[in-house]
Amino acid sequence: MKRAGRGGDACGRGAGPTPTRSRLAGAAHSLPLPCTQPLWSTALPTTTPTTLTALVHVLELDAVVAATAAGDLFSLASANGAAEEVGAVGGGVAALAWSPTGDAVALISGAGRLLLMDRSWTVCADVAVFQAWATPVPARTLPRDDSDEAAGAPPGSAGWAALGPDDAGLSWRADGRALVTTSRRRQDEEEEDGPPAVACTLRTWDVGGPAGLALHALGEAVPGLASPVTWQPNSRHIYGVVNGGPGGGDGGDGSRVVLFERNGLTHGGFGLVSAAGDGGGGGGAPPPNVSSIAWSPDSEVLAIGLAGGPPSVQLWRRANWHWYLKREVRLLPPPDPNPGGGGGGGGAAAASPPRPCL
Repeated sequence: MKRAGRGGDACGRGAGPTPTRSRLAGAAHSLPLPCTQPLWSTALPTTTPTTLTALVHVLELDAVVAATAAGDLFSLASANGAAEEVGAVGGGVAALAWSPTGDAVALISGAGRLLLMDRSWTVCADVAVFQAWATPVPARTLPRDDSDEAAGAPPGSAGWAALGPDDAGLSWRADGRALVTTSRRRQDEEEEDGPPAVACTLRTWDVGGPAGLALHALGEAVPGLASPVTWQPNSRHIYGVVNGGPGGGDGGDGSRVVLFERNGLTHGGFGLVSAAGDGGGGGGAPPPNVSSIAWSPDSEVLAIGLAGGPPSVQLWRRANWHWYLKREVRLLPPPDPNPGGGGGGGGAAAASPPRPCL
């Protein structure tokens, strides 16, 4: 990995009953995005067509850190968006997360490596995420230039990546001394008819010590486990998601949240429902797939981002050993079933003026 130095700290510093039911306690609300003008806009100085795989604000650097599928790492100044390339990761970046303590950053490369770096972008640890029995799944190939689509690029070549942004996730424990990763792998199967099943494996890691990173536990196998993962800020549990698996949505087939202990064992979970009257199949119906999951800093509210339908965010809280959907916020209004205004005789209504940025 190439890096550009900057001063900073060294990395590495070194339960009750589980609720299993979810209840509907809120309605869906449309929330048109109010801001029509960005504070600043920056074109990343990349030489290869690529996509963003991570974007995170780092208070300690007063900057926004961006990572791309091609492996470029950029620091964008919060004040004006001035971009500085701070590193390049071979095989691309599949997932990236900054430590809550602000002194280290961890990322999973497309080649299946887990890297730990300090604020000066010095690599403190570099370990393989996979064991020999867990073969990474090639998610897509990366073009090396405009004329080469790298359609048949072999593993390890400049245009090949094993993991994409949908194939890996990571989250830190609040004290910065441990982290959790999810990574997609092929499951061993005896059947020869059809491709092998694909799921994510959860792993917890100790941060610090002579090695910098050490595997703590391999998570219990959960069929259909997806990449989004978050460690509760109070460090009690790790939360993962299963998209479209059995047992979600209060008895139906749908998405659900799965709780893990630090030792990788599952600790129950709950099925997701939708408060929307449409898009999610009606009130109480299974919602679309989960694209992201995150906790509020006080561990009181669990936010779940939904994709595959109208983009929305669900807010969940726990009380009396039950999970309650408090609100579902749509980021865009649902499509107009009658865009031409037929039947009303008046045609389409005039669009409302955009609201100013606050």
